[in-house]
Amino acid sequence: MESTLVVAADARFERGVMSVYKRLSSGGITCTLAQDKTESTIAINMTKASENRAVMDAISDIIITDCKSFYINSKIRLPIHDQISRHVFLCALLTFDRDTDKIIAKSLLQNCKLGGWFNLGSFYDFAIDALKARWDEVCTLANDNVYALSCKSTFTELLKFLIANIESTTDEAHVVMQDSVVRVLGVGLSPIEYAHVNDEVSTDARVIGELVSIAPKRIFMHVQESDLIHTIKDLFGACVIVN
Repeated sequence: MESTLVVAADARFERGVMSVYKRLSSGGITCTLAQDKTESTIAINMTKASENRAVMDAISDIIITDCKSFYINSKIRLPIHDQISRHVFLCALLTFDRDTDKIIAKSLLQNCKLGGWFNLGSFYDFAIDALKARWDEVCTLANDNVYALSCKSTFTELLKFLIANIESTTDEAHVVMQDSVVRVLGVGLSPIEYAHVNDEVSTDARVIGELVSIAPKRIFMHVQESDLIHTIKDLFGACVIVN
C-alpha cells in the first residue's frame, strides 16, 4: 500500500535530514526535499514494505549518529590536547556499542507509531530518554575522569581501548592519495558512505575519524610516511599494513 512520510528537522539535525535524503534517493525511493531558514523536510513516498524498512533504518541511523553526536557534544567536557585527539575521541564514543544503540532506536521508532509526519527535533527532545541514559553513562565516565584524561598518554590509552573494542563493519580499508586529498576507501578501493561526516576538521582528523567509524580489520596504507601515518599506526596497532 502506498504511503507518504514527511520527515522534518530544525537546524540541529539538518545534516542528518540531508543524509537521509541522499541515502534514500540513491536507493531508488522517491523523495522530495524542501528547505527554508528554520527547517528542512523530506516527503518520502513508499510503495512497498521493503521501502518502509529502508526508511526506518535510515532514520534510526541518524538517531545514533547525528542525535548522539549532538547530545555528547552538549554534555561532555574533554581536555583539548589537539583537534585530532578530540575529534577522534568523539568519533570513538559515537561509534562505541552502536549496534545496541540501533536496536533501541528502532524500538523507539516502532513505539512512536509514525503517521504521516515525523519531526526529528521533537523526537530527540522528548522520545529518546532510553538512549540518552546510555549516552549519559559514557559522558559521566569521561567527565568524572577529566583530570586524569588531561594527561596525554592516559587520554591516548583510553582512545586505543575504545578503538580496539569497536565492532568492525568491514574487513579492510585503504588510505590513499586521490586528487591530492588523502581519502579512506573500502574493499577494492571502492568509496565508503559515512554515516556522520564533519567537514570542519583537518584532513588528518577526518581520515582517522573515518577509520574509527568503520573499524576495519585491516588498514592498508598507500601513502608516504607522515605524522598522519604514525598516528594511525599508534592508534590501530597491528591491523595497519604499509604497502
